[in-house]
Amino acid sequence: MFVMKEDQRLYLTPWNYNSCRVLGCLVKIVEDNGGEVEPYKHCMATNRAYQTEDEVKRIYGQSWICFILDDMYYHISLDDNPFFEMHYLKTPVVDGKRLKNVYMEELSRDWMYDCLFKKTSDEEAKEIANQLFNIVLSAKQSEKYYEQHKVQVPNTYDGGWHWETKCEKDKWIEAKWKTF
Repeated sequence: MFVMKEDQRLYLTPWNYNSCRVLGCLVKIVEDNGGEVEPYKHCMATNRAYQTEDEVKRIYGQSWICFILDDMYYHISLDDNPFFEMHYLKTPVVDGKRLKNVYMEELSRDWMYDCLFKKTSDEEAKEIANQLFNIVLSAKQSEKYYEQHKVQVPNTYDGGWHWETKCEKDKWIEAKWKTF
């Protein structure tokens, strides 16, 4: 799910509606713990399974969240289909930069409850966000990968050459984000 403009009107499935509410609660938890959250847009959303005009809420408008907490960069991505895999990324921040060449890890589903597929109270959304926060904080760091390519290397014993596989160095990118 992607919101193009602030306060865009959306009619979401119960899963998308509740997952956005959970990520919105997660934003508050991260900020209360001294973290910095990537700028995001809100949407005016209605749970289309329980659609009434008084049920329109201004909620977090993305299916992912990026934040920095205690010199670690986190990215949590929830799929629009709750039966597909969900992922997180956890990598250290050094001198304002984070590693780019890391794999997304599969997110544990211990925080998913049946209430996310129906009408959910604010207290339930906060509790689920707190569980998700604790799962990601205690998760292992994302694994690095190395881009490899073949290079020609001269032989030391004759005038010929041979191929060797060379691994690229770690790629670092800015851990800060641009505002809208």
